[in-house]
Amino acid sequence: IIAFLIGISFLRVSAQSENNGIIFFKGTVKEVLAKAKQENKLVFVDCYTSWCGPCKWMEKYVFTNDTAASYYNKTFVNYKLDMEKGEGIDFRKQYGVSSYPTYLFIDANGVLVHKSGGRMSTMEFVSVAQKASNPKETSTALETRYNNGDRSADLLFKYITILKNSNREKASVVYNELVAQTTDKDLLTDKGWELIKLYPLEEESRLYKFLISNKAHFVNKYGSEEVDKI
Repeated sequence: IIAFLIGISFLRVSAQSENNGIIFFKGTVKEVLAKAKQENKLVFVDCYTSWCGPCKWMEKYVFTNDTAASYYNKTFVNYKLDMEKGEGIDFRKQYGVSSYPTYLFIDANGVLVHKSGGRMSTMEFVSVAQKASNPKETSTALETRYNNGDRSADLLFKYITILKNSNREKASVVYNELVAQTTDKDLLTDKGWELIKLYPLEEESRLYKFLISNKAHFVNKYGSEEVDKI
């Protein structure tokens, strides 16, 4: 019986240790890059400040989530850095961090691969990690395609969804480009609906007027509750 109880206690401790959330490396920036090189992984950097409310919310509710922790612990070397203390000050300047929280994914040489940020759900947070793990979906890859002249609707939409959390001013520019090239016929499709839902709409905007004019179509296709949300 004693052995059985000890075994149960061991299992409980093991389960708890596996469910403590994302494990963050303790050490210097140089040391975390060395560890990433040794393990052939990207470094996930949570860029935060002590006064940032969304940072604290993410730490409490998302970083501790089993699903998020499992993916991040398996895929990255995770690292937290206060942007107003120690190495964080120069790090903030180097990577242009201006809002919090910002999430950076950098390689072992310190090269930025993917950037995101803000308060988000667990599913969104895991989705960010999945994009960082896919060379074709990273913010750097999308930015390169955009700067090289790619203005396909698919590229613009993906680029906007990333920029929304890291560079709102640039996101607005790309968003206006996408809206301008999207025809009324395209707006009636599923992709058009995703574009309509992407941002809150101003009453005088083209998309809002189009939604009102074609409300019956959208209600029939997506339901009155979804349309009323907008």
